[in-house]
Amino acid sequence: MLILQFGTGPAAADRIVETLIGAAVGLVTVFVATPARLRPAEQAIAAFGGRVAALLDDMAAGLAAEPAPEAVARWTDRARRLTAEILRVEAEVDTADETARLRGRTGTGHSRALREALDTLERAIPTVRGLARCISDRTGLRMWEPEVRERLAGVLHDLAQTTRNYAEAATTCCPEEAERLTGELDRSLAEGRRLRDELGAVLRNDPGHWPLHGELLVHLDRLLDGLRDGPVVSRAAGRADRVRARATLRV
Repeated sequence: MLILQFGTGPAAADRIVETLIGAAVGLVTVFVATPARLRPAEQAIAAFGGRVAALLDDMAAGLAAEPAPEAVARWTDRARRLTAEILRVEAEVDTADETARLRGRTGTGHSRALREALDTLERAIPTVRGLARCISDRTGLRMWEPEVRERLAGVLHDLAQTTRNYAEAATTCCPEEAERLTGELDRSLAEGRRLRDELGAVLRNDPGHWPLHGELLVHLDRLLDGLRDGPVVSRAAGRADRVRARATLRV
């Protein structure tokens, strides 16, 4: 405004051109460059879900035979490290939130879906850590019966796949893929609940260790319930809109 009011001649014209170029660059940064920073948040959440699933798969594989104390200790340590890793993922989601704010989309669509997915996975970490500790305590008391090991491994394998499906469904940019993954998530949750109930029936035959077995089943219930009640499942009606909002932010 000062240039327009007081400036004259070629110098003033040059200043006006420079000002317009600067404003254009700012707009491009907000509406073109900034959305490119959303993808790292999606990748971080999907990768973190994969690491949680990998730990559950390793625990299941380790139950093929009587787990060694060293293996159980490694599971506990990996579960503990997940707590620190979640901070890095949260930083990526904070960046996505800031991107949404710059786009004038605070609290809607993409950023809210990512934040809710992160919260769901973050709540699962103490439960996975407690599950590893419970298996450690049970290993220290006595040998596992083969049937118990087999059934517990089945539940853990199912939980691993359910966690992958959840993380991928929460971060995909394709509405059709989100619907497909959600269908798989529903099926794996139902299968996980069936396997958990079968495990509970077997554990009831060993009443001498019921307190520890009860703790084990509670941890499994929390993982299943947390994934079932996450936004990918409980807000299915709005899932396609959230995914389309993510795609819109990229273009």
